[in-house]
Order: sequence, then C-alpha cells, then structure tokens
Amino acid sequence: MIAVGLIVPKGENTNHSNQQRMQRIFLFLLLSFSLTASVQAQVTQISSNKSLQLITHLGNGKALLEEAGMHRLWVTDGSAAGTFQLADTLVFNNAGGLLNGQYIFAATSPAFGSELWITDGTVAGTRLVKDIYPGKTGAEPQDDFVLLNGSLYFSATTASEGRELWRTDGTDAGTSLLADLVTGPGGSALKGRYDLFSNGTFLLFNSVANSSAGYELWRSDGTAAGTYLLKDINPNGASSNPSSYQVYNGMVLFWAETAAEGRELWRTDGTTGGTQLVKDIRSGTASSINAGFPMPTISVLYPFNNRLLFMADDGTSGEEIWTTDGTEGGTYRLQDINPGADRSFVTLPASVPLNGKLYFAAYKPESGSELWETDGTTAGTKLFKEILPGLDGGIPFLMPNFKFSSASGWPVHQGSFFYFMFGLPADGGVELWKSDGTDAGTVKVKVIKTSDSDFGNLSYVYTTAGLYFSVDDGAHSDELWKSDGTQAGTSLVIDLNPNSGEGSDISFFPIPVNNKYVFTATNGDNAFMWDLYHLDGDLVPLPVKLQNFTAVLTGADAQLRWLTASEENTLEFVVERSEDGARFSRIGAIAAAGTATQQSYSFRDAGVATSHRSIVYYRLRTKDRDGKETLSKVVPLHLKGDAGFAVQLLGNPVQQEIRVLVSKTNAPVNLSLKDGAGRTVKTWQAKSEGSMLSLPIGNVAIAFHFCLRAKHLS
Repeated sequence: MIAVGLIVPKGENTNHSNQQRMQRIFLFLLLSFSLTASVQAQVTQISSNKSLQLITHLGNGKALLEEAGMHRLWVTDGSAAGTFQLADTLVFNNAGGLLNGQYIFAATSPAFGSELWITDGTVAGTRLVKDIYPGKTGAEPQDDFVLLNGSLYFSATTASEGRELWRTDGTDAGTSLLADLVTGPGGSALKGRYDLFSNGTFLLFNSVANSSAGYELWRSDGTAAGTYLLKDINPNGASSNPSSYQVYNGMVLFWAETAAEGRELWRTDGTTGGTQLVKDIRSGTASSINAGFPMPTISVLYPFNNRLLFMADDGTSGEEIWTTDGTEGGTYRLQDINPGADRSFVTLPASVPLNGKLYFAAYKPESGSELWETDGTTAGTKLFKEILPGLDGGIPFLMPNFKFSSASGWPVHQGSFFYFMFGLPADGGVELWKSDGTDAGTVKVKVIKTSDSDFGNLSYVYTTAGLYFSVDDGAHSDELWKSDGTQAGTSLVIDLNPNSGEGSDISFFPIPVNNKYVFTATNGDNAFMWDLYHLDGDLVPLPVKLQNFTAVLTGADAQLRWLTASEENTLEFVVERSEDGARFSRIGAIAAAGTATQQSYSFRDAGVATSHRSIVYYRLRTKDRDGKETLSKVVPLHLKGDAGFAVQLLGNPVQQEIRVLVSKTNAPVNLSLKDGAGRTVKTWQAKSEGSMLSLPIGNVAIAFHFCLRAKHLS
C-alpha cells in the first residue's frame, strides 16, 4: 500500500553508531519507495474492519481499493455509503492500468481463471474485457499496463503463442496480440520480466525473443511490423536488463549492464544508432550502481532544474549525487559529501524541491546527518543548515509531498515551506521542524516527545489547513496530529486507538478522494483488521486557474507561455499539439509549482516550423492531484502563409453543432450559415484572436450541405 508519507521503523537500537542508524533509515526509505479546520477537528469512519488498501484513483471522484488477504475489489467516494464491494467472486491479481478513467486489470474468477477485466467504479461497470485464454487457467495478464496511442499494453499467455505482448482499448474487439515474437508456445519473456515503458511515442521493453541475445532492449510503435530488437546492448547471449527509464530532452535514459562496463547509464532516441552508453562512471567491469544487498542503490533518475540527478559510485568517492544532461561531458558528480569510499546516505525520492533548490538529508562523520541543498550545480551543492553543530547526532527526516509519476515532487504546503522530523541523538526526543529554504526560516515548530527518538509509523498529508501526520508522542503511540506551522497550532487531533500501546497505524492515501483526504487506521476493536477514515472539513486545495495561454514563433521553434493562479491541487500541465485542431497528441509536460500565487510557465516545441505545415494548434491538459483533468482553449500558431484572418472548421461533417476556430485577427468576425439555396439560416460572431466557438445548429432543418461564411469586420 503506497502512502503519502514514508514510515520509520520502530525499535531503533540506540547502541548503534549514527552511521549504522543512517543505514537502517536508508534501507527503510528504499523499501518504502519501492512499495511505493481547527485543532479539535475530527475524522469520520467510512469502513470498519475490511482492511482496504488503495489500488488507484479513477479520476471520477472514486478510488479503487483491494481488501487485503481476500484480494476483493472495493470502491470508495470518501463516504460510508459510497464504499462498497464491486464483485464478490473476483480476486485481484495486482496488475492493471488506467485508460480513459476506467481501470483495466487482471483478476481471477471461477469461470474464466485469470483474465482481463475493466471497471468504472460501479458494479454494473465491472465486467470481463476478453477471455484471452479460454478455460479455468486463464491468460494471467501482467507486466505494467503502459499506455500508448489510446491502448494499454501488457503481457498474457495463450496455448499457441505462450507469453507475448498484448494491447487493449477496453473492448473485446480492441484486445489483440501485438506480435508473436517467438513463434510457437515458447513466449518472448517470463511473466513480470518485460519491464514495459512508454514515452508517449513508442514502447521500450525487455525480451529474450532473439535467440542469440538475453533480456535486451526492444522497441515497438504499437504494430507488429514496428516491434523489433532495438539494440543488443550486452552481446553474446548475455542480458543487459534495461530498467529505470526516464524521459529527458527528447531522449529516454535508463540503466543497463554490459560485460565490459558493468551496470551504467545509457540513453536512446528510439533508434539503434542513438542507443548509446552515456558514461562509464565506474571504469572497468564494476557497476556504478549497487544492485545487491545489504544496501542497493535507489536507481531513480530524478528530474530537477532541466537536468537529471541520480546516485552513483565511481569507485573512489562512494555513492554520491551525480547529474547528467544525457552526454558524457555533462555527466559528473556534484559533490563528494562524505569524502572517501563511504556513502552519504542521500535518498533523492525523499528530497524536497522548493524555489529552484532541492533539499535533502546527507551524512558525513564530522557533522552527522544534516540538511543539504543543491541547485543542480557543483558550487550550489552544500550544507544548508547544521541543526546540531559539530555533533555526530540526530537524523532529519524530510516530509516531501510525494507524487508517483515521471516528474518527482509535489508542491509543498502552500508553496512556501516544508516540514521535517528531527530525531535527537542518544534518545533525546523527536521534534517537528519547518523550513522555507532559508537558514533563518528553518525553525523548530514543536518538541513532540523527549523520552526517545522513535518517530513511530510516520505518515502524513499536506492540506490547506496545514500538515496532518501520525507520530508516536510517547503517550499515545502512533496517533493523528495536525500542525499549522506554529507551536500553539501543533497538537494531537484524535486518539483513535486509546490505551492500546500500539497506536492506530495511520496511512494516508496520496491523492484526495472526492475532495476528502482518506486514510487507513485501526481503532483497536480488531487485532488483525483495519478501518477506513477521512479527515473532516474542506482541506483540499482548489484546482488551477489558467489566466493566459499564448504561442509565438521564434525562429523554427514554437514558444508557448501561460500564467496561472491558485494551482495548489495541480499535478502537471500536459502540452498537446494538433495539425487539424481536432486530433491532439501529447508532446511534453511541465510539473506544476502548486502555489496560491501567480506562476508563469514556458514550453518550447523545437523545430515545428520545419515540418512543412502552414498552421499547428496547441492546448493544455491540466491534471489535478485528485485525477481530474481540464482542457484549455485551443491556440493556433501560423507557421507560414498570408497575413489574412483564418477560420478553421473543426470536424466535418457536423451533427449537433458546428465547431470553428478563428485566428489571426483582433477584430470581430461574423459567421453565417447558408443552405444550398444561398439563404442565411443562422449567424454568429467571434470577437477575438483564438476564439473557438461551438455553434449549436438548434432547429435548423437537416440538409446534406451547408456553407459557412466568414466576414472580417475591419
């Protein structure tokens, strides 16, 4: 179950050195990442002793849940009445993906075995998509369920083809085999080994379909003919096992292994020639990332300030922060924080971005674990604040507002500061701190307890009213607290499991459900089952308000700019482009700042003027953290042609309405609809540049042909 906050293990041994404690915290962060009002405000219980855990948010005000142990499917809209079981015979197989607000997933049923199902969060809308492998065994759909061109891709097994890649649009007819890469029942990979990835243009995946290669990098455009071995990175039958893909600057960066270089950083542009080693960071056959235990490297490529950050070990300085722009020369270590061969215990997924800098905890013997900062440069990577100067002491535990997507880091509380817990050395206690990114603005909020330095099961969520979090305060074990950033405004909210000595084991959902923050907890009435609650009050930030959106031609590039206000609930802006103003495709995305103040954004569509088009159209798809999406107005950009005004008909023939886009004018344009005899049957007026009008036909008599006339009023 993925929660917003990470969980700190109980029972920390105070006899360990601080470095040993950092190792334990680091390992737990690794595990957590991979699993992935007033003070008197109360909570509302919406389910009792069902042990429900989050699968995904459906984007329609509902969240899909799994009943632990039984693996039954449930749904909730954040209310007791809206929390119910979807099917009592389906067993969820822990695999699926979202498509158009519905969840397509693998589930086992008595009649079909493990097959492909779909749900919209209703009982009636939960149904079988396709019986891929008839019989009670089933096709066992698996492997990531990634999206490309309106279909989800996954692996499935049949008697005749073995395990191969399939695709689905959520219908029986639209569910089919992508390609039989290994003819016959042998299959092209084991279940769970494809490691599918989509950059929105093509798929990358692992396969052993080539008889002379191991698990290597394959590419697909979603067709059988366009599915092929991209590159045999580790030749002679060995496997390179590509993983941890990250889109960056028109490329996809990833980790792969060769006999000559070990496991190192690679890049691809989707071509064989463009699939290359970025840099052999640790020269020779040894790897720069540790894939084994006791302390494997978190191999995340973290986007920050137009570069990627990652952890690597060059063999001399231990595991430290590195940066790359996708080139060998642009790949280098930022700082040797803990000099020598020892690591600095930095966990990038647990870092906090704020005002152009990234804040994280790092360890070095002379100062212990303290707060560091980086702006993505060597000079800008430095100690930020030493809370206990000169002591090999406490441990700061940062509380970023996580999102689990291609771009890391949600906006912090009100876009102005972040919280962190600080465990004092020698069991000296636990303190809540906050920081606005300045030394003076990094202050202690409140001493939570003084008896020991165990946080307990720490889970949290940022809201408009402040931070809600669970912590062991020494008197109530793990219970619900709230802080508005002041000492007086930081206190226990409710003791859900009083006098148990075990606490309520709170775990927040990462995204609000129907404008409610939902969490799991136990009130102690059942030792083995937990309950579902939501926070009372209006605590969810408002969605984005888009104030302006423009596109101008700069040389051969399109420069897009937009302004927003009150975007505290916004996840990202997806930039979409169209050639006809009707069919749009994604060309990039920008993470939202998530503040309540005005923000400006820009996006460059490189080389669009060399495409031989005369006009292109842009729009923004704004994605909120609760799964909701909104579309901006369509903005046209003329790449060539005359200076006259333009009227574009969006969709022809028409049925209930006529959709037109007026551009290249600041003066009003009159539109008139004429029938086959030349008679005017309807008139409208477009008043400004970039006007997109939906013109209802109304009670106009149905005819085979109409003429739409535009007149420029200048």
